[in-house]
Amino acid sequence: MRALPIYLTTGLIFGAVSARGLEIPLYAHQIGASRGSVGLLFTSYMVTAALVAVPSGVITDRFGRMRTLILAISVAAASQLAASASHQVALLYVWQLVGGLSAGASQTALFAALTDIVPSKDLGKAMGWLTLSMQTGFFLGPAIAGLLLAWLTLQQDLVVTALPLGSALLMSLRGVPDKRNPSASMALWGPVKNFARGSTFWALTASLMACTLLWGTFQAYLPLMGKELFGLSGPMIGYLLGIVSVFNGATRVPAGRMVDRLQSKIALVSTCTVGFAISVAVLPHLHGFWQPTVLLSLTVPLMAVSFVAIGVVFAQIAPDDSRGVAMGVYSAILFLGLGLGPALFAPVIQASGYRSGFLLAAVAGAVLAVVALGIRHEPLQRWRRGVVPPPIVGDYAD
Repeated sequence: MRALPIYLTTGLIFGAVSARGLEIPLYAHQIGASRGSVGLLFTSYMVTAALVAVPSGVITDRFGRMRTLILAISVAAASQLAASASHQVALLYVWQLVGGLSAGASQTALFAALTDIVPSKDLGKAMGWLTLSMQTGFFLGPAIAGLLLAWLTLQQDLVVTALPLGSALLMSLRGVPDKRNPSASMALWGPVKNFARGSTFWALTASLMACTLLWGTFQAYLPLMGKELFGLSGPMIGYLLGIVSVFNGATRVPAGRMVDRLQSKIALVSTCTVGFAISVAVLPHLHGFWQPTVLLSLTVPLMAVSFVAIGVVFAQIAPDDSRGVAMGVYSAILFLGLGLGPALFAPVIQASGYRSGFLLAAVAGAVLAVVALGIRHEPLQRWRRGVVPPPIVGDYAD
């Protein structure tokens, strides 16, 4: 399997990222950060990732997937170690910004590397395996980090959970294809303009923003909400995140196979997004460990289906000679939405609590999902050196 090293690298990187997502909110709260500040720490990470995603797509097209990954992993490790040595919330903001640079570049490079070696007809299944690798990391990262908190401080936990990044670095050197085009332009606007033309792109953008606003708010505040509202300890929060990630990951490959067989996907994405929005509104009304665990285990897979479907179509409409840029655009929108959610709803959560903030997030996500249905669709077109193939039936078919 040519894609296996990509899957393994992805799992290692996102295992460290998800552990950090548990540790940073708890550590920030421990040294004096407010609820709003904790949410903005998440936002700073995601917004930086969004800003760097498209430029990193240009870089990965020009200089190669492997080189981009090596740099991104090194920056991630350095920022996590620096965060563990910080004792001020302001410094945590700095290292979150630096860490976001790595997240945007590594995701863009990994997605581009996968689309380089997988035929379009099998892309859904491959995306399912790639995102399953992410979810495996999302399961193991917080589960191990939460378990280690029984013996380690939060600062020590940050150091230990950075170790998988070293293995990811070695895996990138040995197994990630390094496709590059030394003659590729370093300009951003031309490739982005070609990629973004047509209503399919804008329908995808609305769908992705709906998903990410919900998912970003949920991810940013769940660790702190688990402590304050559900009354859970650090290890129990880690177990909650881990169990939910198992259900999330288990959905990915079946979702990819289903996506490969479907032509029209907007209704599927919108329905799944609205379903998850309802669970986000209900979540703050629950208590203890099992109530939120059961609800999220049943509804988080809806987001898994949505993210796989959207990622596949972004890859399918990508021009072959600037696929890194296309996946950079996808990553930029994804990270921007993930970062905007916690920032937009932080004032409400700070002033009125989790119930009001999560309800507002649920309404916003559901409305955007419905808006995506109303955008005019047109057949996907693949642009290869100025040649446009015949149109194909289905708003999301390749």
